[in-house]
Amino acid sequence: MVLHTEYVTRTEDADTQQLWRQKAFSISSATLLAMNIVLIAPISLMVLMQKPTNMGLIPAIAMAAYTTYKITMAIVNMRRCRVYHPLIHELRTINLIDAFVSILTLQNTLIMVNSDAGEGSSMITLSAISSALIYLTIIIITIKLFIKRKAESTGH
Repeated sequence: MVLHTEYVTRTEDADTQQLWRQKAFSISSATLLAMNIVLIAPISLMVLMQKPTNMGLIPAIAMAAYTTYKITMAIVNMRRCRVYHPLIHELRTINLIDAFVSILTLQNTLIMVNSDAGEGSSMITLSAISSALIYLTIIIITIKLFIKRKAESTGH
């Protein structure tokens, strides 16, 4: 939706572009917040070890390498955003949130791959705490994005 808005309004005047960007931002922010709320269910399943993982150690290590790359690039892209374009910033924020969700998935995968039958339950507390912290970070990032954009649109 964000990219489509930019594509459709590329030939419009600046005021029309701004209006459409604000509408697109509001809709996509509301959608992002709803998706973050719905994210509680899969996180709960992962914490309770209800998400089965059928892979060996080597694919799990490859997944860890990819997740490391993904989070590194998301952070680099967020820091590289010198010219503030609200929709590009929103896309980069979504990419960062996706990287955090990948960390949650990786955590669950590594616990399931490296634990013996029945041993995974001893990791529930650690998994719950780290998942809660990552989820809280996701919510804070989303709220900060929304507040920053609202403050800019009202001129404060």
